[in-house]
Amino acid sequence: MPVKRSAENLTTKKQILSIEPKITHKDMVALLEFQAQKQTNKTVYTFLTDGENQEEHLAYDALAQNAKAVAATLQKHKAQGEQVLLLFPQGLAYIKAFWGCLYAGAVAVPAYPPRNNRNLDRVLAIVCDSQAKFVLTTKKIRDIILGSDHNNTKTTPSNTTVETNNPSPIAALKQAQFITIEEINLDLALKWQKPKITPNTLAFLQYTSGSTSEPKGVMISHANILANEEMINQGFGHNKNTVVVGWLPMFHDMGLIGNVIQPLYLGVHCILMSPVHFLQKPIRWLKAISKYHATTSGAPNFAYDLCTQMIKEEDKKELDLSSWKVAFNGAEPIKAETIESFFQAFKKQGLKKTTLYPCYGMAETTLFVTGAKAEEETLFWEVDKTKLLRDQVQKITKNTDSQTLVSSGYSGPNQKVIIVNAKTRAPLGTEKIGEIWIKGPHIAQGYWQNQSQTKKTFQAYTKDQKGPYLRTGDLGFLGTDGALFVTGRIKELLILRGLNYYPQDIEQAVEKASPLFRKNSSAAFTISDPAGDVLVVAVEVERTARVKLKEERLKLVDLVRQQIALEFDLELAALVFLQPFSLSKTSSGKIQRLLTKKYYTQNKLKVLDKWEQGACANN
Repeated sequence: MPVKRSAENLTTKKQILSIEPKITHKDMVALLEFQAQKQTNKTVYTFLTDGENQEEHLAYDALAQNAKAVAATLQKHKAQGEQVLLLFPQGLAYIKAFWGCLYAGAVAVPAYPPRNNRNLDRVLAIVCDSQAKFVLTTKKIRDIILGSDHNNTKTTPSNTTVETNNPSPIAALKQAQFITIEEINLDLALKWQKPKITPNTLAFLQYTSGSTSEPKGVMISHANILANEEMINQGFGHNKNTVVVGWLPMFHDMGLIGNVIQPLYLGVHCILMSPVHFLQKPIRWLKAISKYHATTSGAPNFAYDLCTQMIKEEDKKELDLSSWKVAFNGAEPIKAETIESFFQAFKKQGLKKTTLYPCYGMAETTLFVTGAKAEEETLFWEVDKTKLLRDQVQKITKNTDSQTLVSSGYSGPNQKVIIVNAKTRAPLGTEKIGEIWIKGPHIAQGYWQNQSQTKKTFQAYTKDQKGPYLRTGDLGFLGTDGALFVTGRIKELLILRGLNYYPQDIEQAVEKASPLFRKNSSAAFTISDPAGDVLVVAVEVERTARVKLKEERLKLVDLVRQQIALEFDLELAALVFLQPFSLSKTSSGKIQRLLTKKYYTQNKLKVLDKWEQGACANN
């Protein structure tokens, strides 16, 4: 029997063929200065203000001038080394402000501008944690915030010690120095003074909410960004002819690192639009790819499902997707049926199978970790479903007892990805499920003002004292050729009757049970019962299905119970029917299962109807 190689010592074919990264700039300011001089008046960003035809343009040299003007303003207010909260709608002003912070030697804190109290709660949590003394925004957003009568007293993160004489979060925000982008004159660029920046200087705080309501600030340095941009460059197979189209939020790591900074790093053109315009009409995304002959554009898994479901056949005729080389898919579990359905839906428009590009990453690694091999078809594995419940991997021929896993690709150079037993910290061999650990120059410096979590997450050592590694909290395994398969989150793993179930598998089964349920809009979790943990599923109902829900409630319950029993041999304890668009998700569209569980136990979910038995009925 052949001896399996340890994941610690595994060298993949892709790693051997890869070229070592050549990062020629020591910081982000040097990068933009280089591109502004080299590209002069070449357009770097085109923003589609209506999501379709109305264009705003920004050239490389104009961006540098705007960044210097913003920086000079911040320097006048002595903001160097301070945290600066960025509150802008999607657009070119956001980009100018972000680069202005870097040029000032300040720490950018990207966030989404508040539109309602729910959004404001998150902004207040970020303000409280980051202790931002400055807010860079628009006049309109400034006036909304300063005129707010929000009286939230529960926003302070639990990891932050607050003295009794500290101002409330809303008071702290209002006490910050507000600087509006409209008041900044371009002539101020002449007063800019280059700050002292090293590769390890903190560039920005990427706030991630994960599966709870308390955001954590991931500390990203200039060196982290540059290292990860080169990894993306090599992983995606980019070159001077690359054209990027993107709609992802700029305050999110995938939008900022992948869509905003990567094109500038390459010196190429990027076309951007608002996420709202995409969600209103998903075809706008594909129209932009077609119109501008984009080569790279991507999104989380749900976006591909949305295109497949909402774009009509007659509207596809005007699309030409033959230029599209990299359709990256990440930030949430990647479904095999999504990849296949999207390809079948758009292959007549020139979409190639090799374009579909599953990848894996997170804010703690700046963004990118692994990706498929450029211009090769997605790697799928059929594994024994029953053995997977016991954390065992066995490849089999596709049948009713198999489950399809999608590979998230391969690790590149200057990075090490290993699989570790989370309890013993012993590195595992190939085809063994454990926690994914990573190290490399793209790993963030830690969590802002949170030494205990930083030590636990960013300073992990294996049983044989090798490290430090980043503990991702994700479960997965490596194939014999180094391909990474991500199977789930440790915190969200459902353990029922001694077997391990991944919530996304149960959610997918529930959503398939009826067309009345919204896709990618359910959460499976367990709650305690005197006899052991029991299964609860909360699922959103389509907006047009409320009347049918009342008529077919018991029928739907029976369908879901049968589906779960058939696929997983499990008994459902509660099924909660939610209002559409009410399920808690992160900014990248990930289901916040632990937060949903918390809201369920506190009776805070926006419920249309529910069915419960046993302990749940007494909840």
